[in-house]
Amino acid sequence: MKTTLVKALLFSVVGALTTSPAHACKALADPYPKHLYVKAISTTEYYVVVEITSVRANGLEGIIRQSFGGTAPVGSTAKFYIDPTEPSGAVCRVHYSASETRLLHVTVQNEVSIISNYDWYNVPSTNNRFRSYVADARILWQRAMKGR
Repeated sequence: MKTTLVKALLFSVVGALTTSPAHACKALADPYPKHLYVKAISTTEYYVVVEITSVRANGLEGIIRQSFGGTAPVGSTAKFYIDPTEPSGAVCRVHYSASETRLLHVTVQNEVSIISNYDWYNVPSTNNRFRSYVADARILWQRAMKGR
C-alpha cells in the first residue's frame, strides 16, 4: 500500500513539473535560417538595429543605430512595446538586456512600435547571423525604396 501511494505521489509531482508553463517552451538548437525573411518593409513593418538602454516588463528603450523602414531617425531614442496578447506558440521567450545591440523586427499598431517576445529573428549583435540579417534588411529596404 505504501509503495503504491509513494509511486502515485511521485508520478503526480513529476507530471506537474513537466507540464508547467516554464517547461512548455522549446528552445531550438539553431532556429535561424541563413537569410532573413519578410514579405515587405514599410513604415509599419520594418527592421532597426537598436542599442538597448533599458528593459521593462512591457518593452524596451534604445538608441537607433541603423534603420530599415519606420520613421524614427538614426541616433534617436525610441520605445518598443511587447505585444501582451501575443501567443508563444510553444517557443521560448527572447530575453532582452540593457547594453546589448539587437536587430529588431518592428510592427506599428496605432502609432506604437511593437516587438515580439518570441521572434527569434530579433538577434543580438553577438549572434553569428546578425551581420547577414542586417545585410538582408538593408537589401529589403533598398528594394522597398526603389518601388516607391
